[in-house]
Amino acid sequence: MSINTNKFNWGEALKVEVGDLSGPGTAANGSGKGGAGKGPMPTGTFAAFVKEVKHGTFKKGSYGITLTYVIESGAAKNRTINEYIVLTKADGTNLEFSAKKLKQRLMNLGLPIEKINAFKGPRNEHDLGDFRLVIGAPVTVTIAIDKDKDGNPREYEGRVQRRVAAVYSREVGETTEAVAS
Repeated sequence: MSINTNKFNWGEALKVEVGDLSGPGTAANGSGKGGAGKGPMPTGTFAAFVKEVKHGTFKKGSYGITLTYVIESGAAKNRTINEYIVLTKADGTNLEFSAKKLKQRLMNLGLPIEKINAFKGPRNEHDLGDFRLVIGAPVTVTIAIDKDKDGNPREYEGRVQRRVAAVYSREVGETTEAVAS
């Protein structure tokens, strides 16, 4: 089965306007999984880099982006966590804030505004388009406990889930130590 990458209008959605540049990085919806380490992923702020970017259809039929980060420091060193950015519903309609979230994330990953304005989205399931430009980007990620709308921790198979709460651009020389939560 091939995916329909025409569901999302990359050029229109990623036009950067002056209002997009204000404020800190936005929180990202998503849940993450630990990679190489044992036990639950610790919460806190960590130096990391973008290991992988995938686009495609999720289990329930929605379309979006999966960003995989590798933690470089602290108690979570060498572990991975995924962030999921849902762009369209299963029926192909855009989600209200998906374009803004994606623009903000691309800025947080250090992509220049000129590249975001001229962003070339994936043309097929094997193409990354300009997402290839952010692979390896040094970032700072904040990992938090994933909570439901009532503020209760989400669990999966008896484990409390973690999510990428925020991502910020980072210079390669900067170090970020874990902040216990």
